[in-house]
Amino acid sequence: MEPHSPHQSPEPSAGHETTDVRIGAIVLFFAGLTVTLFLAYVFLMWLFDIFAGQADLRDPQLAPFADTEQVPPQPHLQAIPRHDLEQFRHKEEQTLQTYGWVDRKEKIVRLPIGQAMKLLVERGLPEPKPAETKKPDAKAPDSKEKEKTTDEKAPEKASKL
Repeated sequence: MEPHSPHQSPEPSAGHETTDVRIGAIVLFFAGLTVTLFLAYVFLMWLFDIFAGQADLRDPQLAPFADTEQVPPQPHLQAIPRHDLEQFRHKEEQTLQTYGWVDRKEKIVRLPIGQAMKLLVERGLPEPKPAETKKPDAKAPDSKEKEKTTDEKAPEKASKL
């Protein structure tokens, strides 16, 4: 055989190496790692339980109304705006399409929009009520009196000049 030169690789031999890797050592390492991680987990859970108990002892007593859910004042944030809009439109559609009371004391009812338009075409628009005229106040002078007082003062100013 010729000696190996640094630039040539040795010829591969048939088979495999049996002495390089020890499987038992690798399995033993991973078994030890698993046991160590399990023990660390158990220790940390025990430690967190101790800390949680100490924190509960240090926390002040809650007020009697602290458990009740308080709703902030209006307007509320919309978690799902699309859902809120659909609900609003459904409510408005119900108002437009159904009968209902607007004011029971005054006997004012709400008609479906189609029925209301038919009645409006049949009966026409109601006549507008005439505007109420206000009675002049005794304290406020009439516009004619204002003109007189202004006219009376004008000659006085002219004579002084």
